[in-house]
Amino acid sequence: MIMANSEPSVPLEVPRAVPHLDIPVASATVDVRVINTTSYQKTKTENLLNPPVAGHDTLCFPSYAFLITNHNQGANILFDLGMRKDWRTACPPALTPYISDNGSSAPLQVCIEKDIVDILDTDQGQTGITSHDIDAVIWSHHHFDHRGDMTRFPAQTKLIVGPGLMNEYLNSEIHESELKGREVIELTKTEFSREIGGYPAHDAFGDGSFYIMSCPGHTVGHLCALARTTSSPTSTFALLGGDCAYHCGEFRPSPYIPLPQQIPFKSTTWAFGKEVKAAPPVLKSRKLLMCAGDLVRDAVHPHRSAIEPFYDTPHEPVVRNHADACDSIAKMEVFDAHDDVLVCISHDPALMSVLPFYLYTLNDWHRKGYKQKLHWEFLHDFDLERSLGSPPLKQRSR
Repeated sequence: MIMANSEPSVPLEVPRAVPHLDIPVASATVDVRVINTTSYQKTKTENLLNPPVAGHDTLCFPSYAFLITNHNQGANILFDLGMRKDWRTACPPALTPYISDNGSSAPLQVCIEKDIVDILDTDQGQTGITSHDIDAVIWSHHHFDHRGDMTRFPAQTKLIVGPGLMNEYLNSEIHESELKGREVIELTKTEFSREIGGYPAHDAFGDGSFYIMSCPGHTVGHLCALARTTSSPTSTFALLGGDCAYHCGEFRPSPYIPLPQQIPFKSTTWAFGKEVKAAPPVLKSRKLLMCAGDLVRDAVHPHRSAIEPFYDTPHEPVVRNHADACDSIAKMEVFDAHDDVLVCISHDPALMSVLPFYLYTLNDWHRKGYKQKLHWEFLHDFDLERSLGSPPLKQRSR
C-alpha cells in the first residue's frame, strides 16, 4: 500500500502468504471502460449488510457496466447494464411495493437518468462503439439493477448468462419479452474448463484476454469476469466482481492485506438529495485525512480485527446460498491481494473518485497507482470523523 508521505505503511498483523492465481500466460488484451449507468439506489445498510458498523446506517450506491473491447477480434461485450428507465417493467411484481423513485418510505429508493443504450448512442462516435456494435451482453446475474433493457439492443446482440439462470428465473423474474428474437447462451458447467484463483473459468475470446468465471452464492448462475488489461512488460488484470460483494467491507481487510498502522483516505460521503427522482447521489468531498489503523480496528471494526472484513457474508435470503457466497468472497480476497489485479465490484462508489470512466479506459490502472488509492476508500462510508472524533484524525500533509 502507498501510505502517507509515499512510504509503505506497516500492517497491524503479519500478512498471510498470497496463494497463486494460476492465470494462463497470454499476450492478448482487452480495453476495459467503466460506465456509470446513471442508476443509483439507497437503503438501510442493515437490509443488506451485517453486523452494524458505526457511522454506516445508510447504503447509497451506483451501478456500473463494463464495456469490453477485443481489438484483435473486432468484438465488443458489455458486462452488466445497470437498471432500465422503466425499471418497474423489469422488477418482479412482488417487489414493486418495496421500491420507490419518488422519495416515499419504501425500503429501497432508486433513481435512474438514462438507459445504457442512450449513453452509448449519444457519445457522438468518440469511441466508435454504439449499441449496434455490441456483439454480446453478459448478465452477471438476473437482478433488475444489472440486466437493463435488452429490448433496446439489436436482435444480433447475444445474451450470455451463467449456468442454471434461465431454468431458475425465466418467467418468475425474467420476462420472455426481454429475450424475444435473441440468441441466449446459457453457459454450461463443462464450458468452464479452466480454474483461475479457484473460480471455474471460460475463455470468452479463446485468446486469454477475457475470462468469464462462475461465482455462485449471490444468485444461481452468478458470474464475474477477469480482463487482461496489459500484457507487457507484465500482465495486469481487472476483476469484474458483479454482486459477489455489495460493499468492499465484505472482503477488506483480509489475512493477506491487514489494516495498516496508518490509513490515508478522502473523507467523503455519498448522499441522495431531498428528492431522489430529481437528485441522484453525489460524492461530497471534504478533506484528506490520515487515521491510525489500530483505532479503526478497536473503535469501528465490529469484530475488533485487523484481518477480518468489516462485514460478514450475508445469509439467505439476501444471498441465495450462504456457503457458496462465503467461498466466492474468500476467493475474491485472494484476487484483491494481488498487486496486478484491480477488483471492481458493481456498486462500489469509490471507483468514481479514483478511476477514469467511459469514454476512457482503465487499462493503465497499475502504472497510475489506482489500486493503492482505492483500497481503503470504502472507509469513508463509516464516517470515521464522527466515529472516532477529531483527535485521532490528522489532516494529511500534501
